[in-house]
Amino acid sequence: MKKSKLLDGTATPNSVVRSLSRYEKRRLRNAGIPLKEPQGMPVNRREFLGTAAAAGALAALVPKSGQAETRPIEVRTLFFNMSHHPERHSRNFYAVIAGKAYPLERVTPSHPVLLGAQRKNAFLRAVPAEHITHALVNVPMVTDAVSLS
Repeated sequence: MKKSKLLDGTATPNSVVRSLSRYEKRRLRNAGIPLKEPQGMPVNRREFLGTAAAAGALAALVPKSGQAETRPIEVRTLFFNMSHHPERHSRNFYAVIAGKAYPLERVTPSHPVLLGAQRKNAFLRAVPAEHITHALVNVPMVTDAVSLS
């Protein structure tokens, strides 16, 4: 068994207390050797983590090199199938895109936005009309990242 530095007299109690196992500490207490409590940090763990999180959030908000970051944006119209939801006719649905909630608009097979999109998009023409229940019209989305959640 490895002998403790404290037991063989090669270290001071203050420098060793943190590295002792519970077993070694119990043996020393039973032998009547007082253990000096280790000096704590000036802040507790919760304060440290809170400060670090705040600093990280602040660093993320500051634009690089003093300029506002511009990202490529595209205006899109998205269609949704809420036909499976029992409250689809009475409930308001929202899509969250890049942290902002947008209300979904109810559509019918004769809705002008849906008819225009079906003329341009073969996939939408193949989807049964009763499965396209809601739309999000002309929403700005960045093109270089996934932003729909």
